[in-house]
Amino acid sequence: MEGEELNLRQWAHDAFALALPAQVLCRPDCAGLCPDCGADLNRELGHTHGPKIDPRWAKPGELEREVFLGVISGKLNKQIAVDLGTVEKTIKVHRARVMEKMGADSLAELVRIAGKAGIVGA
Repeated sequence: MEGEELNLRQWAHDAFALALPAQVLCRPDCAGLCPDCGADLNRELGHTHGPKIDPRWAKPGELEREVFLGVISGKLNKQIAVDLGTVEKTIKVHRARVMEKMGADSLAELVRIAGKAGIVGA
């Protein structure tokens, strides 16, 4: 191997990273720190931030907001369409947009997100 250099830098980095625990704990019963804000989870037992809602939801259209409130209150698409004076297809489109923006894969998850966020009607 004369003249060839063996670079162990990447191997050493990977080996070191794998040797470390995913969450550094100071003692066996330690809850660690909040990954979002760094708060000590040992001192704040009920520490939560609520669901992470897509920032685009900060400025929903009026129709999206109305569809969202109708959906989480348990109304059918057809009922929401009648209430808003539009057709069911429009409601389906806006419902899909709301679910995408809220990061929900199902209606149950959308209702759960709304409940955790304290949105009336959930």
